[in-house]
Amino acid sequence: MERLDLSEEIKRKKVAAGTILILQGETAKAMSMLHSGLAEVLSCSRSGGDLPPDPEELIDSSIRVGLIKGESIFGILGIREEGPYETSIRAVTDCIVTIIPVKHEKIIHLLQSRISLNLQVLRALAQRIESAVFLHKNYKYLWHKFASIADTLALAGDFPEDSGPAELPCTRENADLAEYAACLRKRINAAEGLQAPDPWDHNLFLGRLQQAMGLYEEQDARVVENMIDYQQLIFLKRLVQKPDEILISLFKKDEPLNFYIFQFLSKALETMVHENLHLVTEIDDLIRRLFLEDGWIDQTLERQPAESEKAGIFNHYLGRFCWRCRQDARKLLGVDLAREFPVYSSLGQYQDLELEGKGRRTSKSGEKDGASGLAKYANLLDRILEFSDMDSDFSESFRENMRSFGGAQDKFGSGLRDLRETLSGQYWQLYEKCFLKIIDTDLKGFIPGIMLHFGLVDETLLSREDLATIDDAYSRVLYADEQIPVMTLPYFLEKIYRSEILPSITEMGQSFREVLKRQAKMTKAQKSSVYMYKDTAEDRVRFELHNVVSQTGGLLSGARQRSVPFLCSEAFVGSAERMLIEPETLGEGVNSYRERDFSVFYREVVLHHKFGNDLVFKELLPNFVLYPVSGSRAMMWQELDGTKRESPGRIFVPLFFTESLDEAIPTVLAQFRWELQKTMAGVKWTDPIEGGIVGAYYDYINFYRRNPKLTPEAKEKLREFIQKTRSDRDRFTSDYLTWVNYEFEGRLRMNPAVREIFYRYAPFPEEHRKEMARKPLFTDMETKYQNRIRKELLRLESRKKRFEKAGVKIPEEIENYISFLNR
Repeated sequence: MERLDLSEEIKRKKVAAGTILILQGETAKAMSMLHSGLAEVLSCSRSGGDLPPDPEELIDSSIRVGLIKGESIFGILGIREEGPYETSIRAVTDCIVTIIPVKHEKIIHLLQSRISLNLQVLRALAQRIESAVFLHKNYKYLWHKFASIADTLALAGDFPEDSGPAELPCTRENADLAEYAACLRKRINAAEGLQAPDPWDHNLFLGRLQQAMGLYEEQDARVVENMIDYQQLIFLKRLVQKPDEILISLFKKDEPLNFYIFQFLSKALETMVHENLHLVTEIDDLIRRLFLEDGWIDQTLERQPAESEKAGIFNHYLGRFCWRCRQDARKLLGVDLAREFPVYSSLGQYQDLELEGKGRRTSKSGEKDGASGLAKYANLLDRILEFSDMDSDFSESFRENMRSFGGAQDKFGSGLRDLRETLSGQYWQLYEKCFLKIIDTDLKGFIPGIMLHFGLVDETLLSREDLATIDDAYSRVLYADEQIPVMTLPYFLEKIYRSEILPSITEMGQSFREVLKRQAKMTKAQKSSVYMYKDTAEDRVRFELHNVVSQTGGLLSGARQRSVPFLCSEAFVGSAERMLIEPETLGEGVNSYRERDFSVFYREVVLHHKFGNDLVFKELLPNFVLYPVSGSRAMMWQELDGTKRESPGRIFVPLFFTESLDEAIPTVLAQFRWELQKTMAGVKWTDPIEGGIVGAYYDYINFYRRNPKLTPEAKEKLREFIQKTRSDRDRFTSDYLTWVNYEFEGRLRMNPAVREIFYRYAPFPEEHRKEMARKPLFTDMETKYQNRIRKELLRLESRKKRFEKAGVKIPEEIENYISFLNR
C-alpha cells in the first residue's frame, strides 16, 4: 500500500491509483492540492472506539464518505484546527498532487504571502463545498431507497401486532424486523385514513403508504440550507470566481475579508463533511440490517409461503429495487453489494419473472407517472447554464442560438446547417463542463444529469408526451450489467475518467496514446495552435468528447449534416416512447443472441502459469453505450481497448433508435466477430486455417468457383450476392444474420460450404446441436466438431492432472475454457 509523504514539499507530482494521500488519525502536516484525477474520502467509524493500528486494516475497514476531484484541496481541515485527520483520502484514479507542508499557526501567513496560491485555495474550497452539497443530496436519495426497502419489508410481512414492544415508538434502527413491523401496524391503526396493506403487496414499493405515514420526515427536514449559510456560500463562491486582478486588489485593501472568506469556507466544508459522514453511517447501518446473513431480507424470504405467486411478484420487485440500489451504492459508496452480501444471489432467481406491464407504471387515468411533475423542467436551459458556470458570453451566445433554432420552421433544412454546426460545437463544450463538474458526485442528479444522459437541454423543443416519456425513463436504471454491460454515455465517460478503459480511437483510427506521442514531437508553433492533451483523467474525457463523441453522435443519427446532439421532437420518427431504448432491453436483446451464438464474445488469449503457457478462449464482453441522440445506426466502434488483446470492445447505439433493434443487434455482433477475429489473427487473417472464421470465409468468397461443395446454381447465386454487396464484412454480416435468425430456427437457407464454416466457428449450444444432428445434413459436421472438442479436452485434462499432482490450484481460465468447450 503506497502512501504519500506529507512532510516533503512536492509540486504537481503524479501518484498512482490506490495511493493513500492522507491517513485517518495521523497528525495534520500539510495543505495539499489535487490538480487532476479522483480521490475518495474514507472513514473508519463503523466499529467505533480506537482506530486499527495497522494502516492497511484501517483502510480496509473504512467506508467511502465523499469524493474529491481536481482542481481541489484536501488536508485543509486537519491543518486549520491543528489536530489529527478525521478521514483518510485515497486516490481512485492516477492523480496529480501538490503538497505544501505547513504548521497550523503559519497557514494564514502562507496564504496572504502567496496570493496566487491564496486564490487557488479559496476557489478549491468553494468547489469542494459545492461537490459535498451535491453528494449530500445523492446520499439522502440513497438513504431513502434503503429506508423504503426496510419499511416495505416491515409493512408487507405478516407479523402479528403483539410481536412489537409494549410502548411506542420504535425505529428501524433500534428494533428487529418483527418489532418494527408491529409498530408500523399500530401506527396505521391509530391514524385516520390509513389502511393496513395485505401481506406481500408489491405496490408497497411505490412508497405511497410510507410517505403518508411520515416515515421520512425527520430525514427530509435535514436540508443543506439549515446546515450552512447557503446564501452566503453562493455569494462568496461567485466572489472568488472574479478575475485575479480584481481579487488581488480587493484583498490588499481589506486583508480581514480574505481571512473571513477562508474561515467561512473552511467551516462550511467541515460541516458538510461531518453531515455526509453521519448520513453515510446511517446508510451503512441500513445496508447491513437489510443484507447481512439472517438480516431483514433473509428473514422475509424465509417467512414467505412456498410457491406463493403473490410472494413471488413481491420478491421480483424486491430484487429489482435492490439491484438498482446496488448500482447507486457502487457509485456513491464504492462497494458492490452483490459481491459483499450472498443474499443477492437468492434474489436473482426472481429477476426474470414475467409480469404484464412491469416496465412502466401508470396512474389511474392511464397517464405515465411523472407527467404531472413536468413543472421541474421549466427554464431548463437557464438552469443548466447556471450550473455549468460557463462565462456570460458563451451562455448568451448559446441561448440566442437555441432561440433561433427553436423558432425555425424547418429545423433540419439546409438553411440552418451553419447554425446546427455552431450549436453542436457549443453543446459539447457545455456537456464537457457539466460532466467534469459533477464527476465526483452521483451522475444521476437532475441538473445536469437529464442533459448528460438524455441530451435534453431545452424542454420547449419537446412535446409534452415526449417530455413525460423521458421523465419516466430517467427515474429508472440507466446502467445494466447483470448479463451484458449496457450504459448511457456519462457512465461510459466515467469508466474512461477512472482509467477502467482507455479513450476510444478516433474515426481515423488514432488512439489517445498516439496523440500524446505525436504531441511530444511538435514544435512550439504547432503546440500553440492546438489543444495539448495531458495524460490526466480530465484530458482522457476531453479527448473522448472532442474527437469521438462529438463526431459519433452525427454518425449514429444517419445524416450527420442534418443532426443536432440535443433532443428535439421534430427529429424523432414517431414518438420518443416508441424509439427509446432502455439499458435492460438492449442487454436482454444482446443476451438472446449470445445464447444462440455462445462464442460471440470469446477470443483466444495466452495464459501464463506455473508450467508455462497455454492458449485458451476467454470471454470479454464489450461495452454497449447508449448515446443521448436520435438516430438510425448502431455502430461497432472498436473490437479491443487500444492494443490490449484481453480488453473489451465498445458498441455505440442511439438512445432513441428509429430502426428495428432485432435487426441491429445481430448486425453489430457480426461486425464485432469479424473485426475481432481479423485483429486477433493479424496478417494471417486471410489464411483459411490461421485466420479462423474470417480466414475461412475469405477463402470461401474469393475461391468459390473451385469449391467442390457448391453446385453450379449455388455458385451463380453466390456470384450475384458478391456483386450486390460492398465488402467481405458486409457479406459475412448478411450470412451471420441468416445463421442466427433462420438456420437456428431450422429454416435452411445456406449453401453447404458456408453452413459448415458457421457450424465450426459459431456453433449453437450443445442441446440445439444435438437436435440438429438428428438430420443427416448436420451429422457429419457435428461429428467433426465433437472430434475437435474431444482432442482439446484431452489436452486440458492432461494439464489439469499436472496441476493436481503438484498441489497447485488450477487456473480459473482453464476451468472456464473447459466449461466453454462443453457447451
